[in-house]
Amino acid sequence: MEGFQTKAALSQWFSENIEKTVGSLIGNGVATGMINGFAAQGLEPYTTWVKLPPGTLIKPFNNPKGIQIVVTGGKIQTTWFVTDFRLGRGVLVDEWK
Repeated sequence: MEGFQTKAALSQWFSENIEKTVGSLIGNGVATGMINGFAAQGLEPYTTWVKLPPGTLIKPFNNPKGIQIVVTGGKIQTTWFVTDFRLGRGVLVDEWK
């Protein structure tokens, strides 16, 4: 895996080295909905991120254990896909009856 001995080592590298601007992360429709929802619940770092200027660099993959690496394919084509989909705690809106 390009010099990484384990998937965990690659996840750790992503967590420590990948940076995006707040504007590019929150400007993504799917990410915006998720991040704003988490921020409304008071979850960090999302609450802080939504208050930052759009050009501020952040490390969106801040939890290496939350990064899942899947290796597939053969030798003819390399494709990378990285996303910021995450799960957070839910909020009870009303009781189901």
